[in-house]
Amino acid sequence: MTRYSTYSNDDSRPSGKRRSRGPIMAAKKRAEGAKQDDGKYKDTVDLPKTAFGLRANSTVREPELQKIWDDNQVFKRVVESNNGGTFVLHDGPPYANGDLHMGHALNKILKDIINRYKLLQNFRVQYVPGWDCHGLPIELKVLQSLDDDARKELTPLKLRNKAAKFAKSTVQSQMASFKRYGVWADWDQHYLTLHPEYEAAQIEVFGQMAIKGFIYRGRKPVHWSPSSRTALAEAELEYNEEHVSKSMYAIFKLVGVPASYDSLKEFWPNLCLAIWTTTPWTIPANAAVAVNGKLQYAVVEVTSASIDGSTSSADGKKRLGNFMKGNKSLFLIVALDLVSTLESKWGLKLTLKKTVMGSDLDNCRYTHPIDSRECPVVIGGDYITTESGTGLVHTAPGHGQEDYVTGLKYGLPLVSPVDDDGKFTEEAGQFRGLDVLGNGNVAVIDYLDEHLSMVMVEPYKHKYPYDWRTKKPTIFRATEQWFASVEGFRDAAMDAINHVTWIPSQAVNRISAMTSGRSDWCISRQRTWGVPIPVFYQVESKEPLMNEETVDHIRSIVSQKGSDAWWYMAVEELLPEKYRDKASNYEKGTDTMDVWFDSDQLCYMGGVLTGPELACLEDESGVKEDVRWMCGHTRRDGIRNEDIRDKGGSGLRGGQAD
Repeated sequence: MTRYSTYSNDDSRPSGKRRSRGPIMAAKKRAEGAKQDDGKYKDTVDLPKTAFGLRANSTVREPELQKIWDDNQVFKRVVESNNGGTFVLHDGPPYANGDLHMGHALNKILKDIINRYKLLQNFRVQYVPGWDCHGLPIELKVLQSLDDDARKELTPLKLRNKAAKFAKSTVQSQMASFKRYGVWADWDQHYLTLHPEYEAAQIEVFGQMAIKGFIYRGRKPVHWSPSSRTALAEAELEYNEEHVSKSMYAIFKLVGVPASYDSLKEFWPNLCLAIWTTTPWTIPANAAVAVNGKLQYAVVEVTSASIDGSTSSADGKKRLGNFMKGNKSLFLIVALDLVSTLESKWGLKLTLKKTVMGSDLDNCRYTHPIDSRECPVVIGGDYITTESGTGLVHTAPGHGQEDYVTGLKYGLPLVSPVDDDGKFTEEAGQFRGLDVLGNGNVAVIDYLDEHLSMVMVEPYKHKYPYDWRTKKPTIFRATEQWFASVEGFRDAAMDAINHVTWIPSQAVNRISAMTSGRSDWCISRQRTWGVPIPVFYQVESKEPLMNEETVDHIRSIVSQKGSDAWWYMAVEELLPEKYRDKASNYEKGTDTMDVWFDSDQLCYMGGVLTGPELACLEDESGVKEDVRWMCGHTRRDGIRNEDIRDKGGSGLRGGQAD
């Protein structure tokens, strides 16, 4: 075989070593030549000489620049040199409960940009930063740092001292970080909501609102957190869209109808109301079944069913009840539009026998499935639809806002047999001591099944309110609380909204909608670390004592000694002179104010907010806090002339480390 090569005979097989050295040697020779030429022209070129670094070296340079700003009081001198109008940044305070995060950075830097822009426009900028220092976030931080033995020995005063120490330490840490961000502010004059003068002003505002009728005490269902053992406001909730409840279809047996409409008696004695609920644990508190007076309802016969309570669906998640056992025939009342849906869901044949209007069912009577008392059928509101369930709503006024409103209309009893820990009380009978969100819920379902009242139970995924701090489910529970009546100043708030410049302009639409539909605000908290609600209760009757004289006396004490005085001073010392001879008849309240009530007092703190032009910058992903902030501004004397710049919910109120 003949081989051909382009190499000469001597180089026909060049070695790898020889081939690889060629480029290396060439590069070496070029480098040696470059060294000989190095500096050949440097003396002939006139280059600038400077000490300016080629690198930013920010970690070193930025602190040096900020020290120059501080040493030379640049912010103060620029403000004093301007002679335009006054621009006051109304800054919502962050919580003093942890290190800063990106939300704080976004918040404070955006505000700093606005302040600097106003400085360049020749405005005299006033920015007094502050911190929310009370509330559950800080109390939880303190409790989490203690072991079980330390918690057992913790008195209210010890807890408050630890919380104050933690808050002040966190303020210093956060302030240093804000300065490191490069934010210009009057850091030496910052305010803390735990300062005695601030607490005293807050008590004064509370008293004035109470005297004007804007604050009242009532027993109403509120969001209650068993994990925190306190009531929560709407803004303290977050909604978990992955929450799964045990939803239940149940039947309540009819035992009476109005004399004017007795045609239903032909289905006696096996006629029942079919209800659906995602909170079976509230059945012991049931006081009525509500229907929509405008909907059509059907009387259906349940047939072709061979139901065994031990059977379940193929996926093992849906369980059918024993409600058909012993019944040769059974008639149910459900919404007409839902008959086919329920037939498919239950796997039963539902034969239509009669139709009635919801209004015809008003004042029918049924037997409570647990304690056998008679309860009425009532007409509810538009919240009763045919989108889900049966079209009939189990109503427990002590465990739901809509149920509560319906209960007021019909004078229904307000039953709520649940304690602070979310467990059934003695009032719940055989369920006492059980956790309503756990074994108590299961026990109620099993009881109804054993007594032939449970049709079906299945998992139901839906949006459910959680405590934003503990990340655990909440419940609706009727308790004695203090409320701010939004109705008392709703018109003032709506009027003020229309006198504000909103950026972007469409932001006014959402806050108007929220304010117009805002319910009363629960402002009391069952916690230790906070400003006390300045009220005394008559020992026997529990009647509250709070008037202008008592509030003013407490305010004067707090202004000198701080709010700790409420915990270490005796009742006779806290009461004005005219009540001291009756001090043994009173006890001081233990509730504290919602921490949002603290920050809302900014508008009334002398020296913090002054000047004709006021910027109120909101930092919210939604509008719940916007509404509270706005209502806080208007609840006394109406809003001042504010320029509220809303950034579409992207973030411009105090960033909060929750």
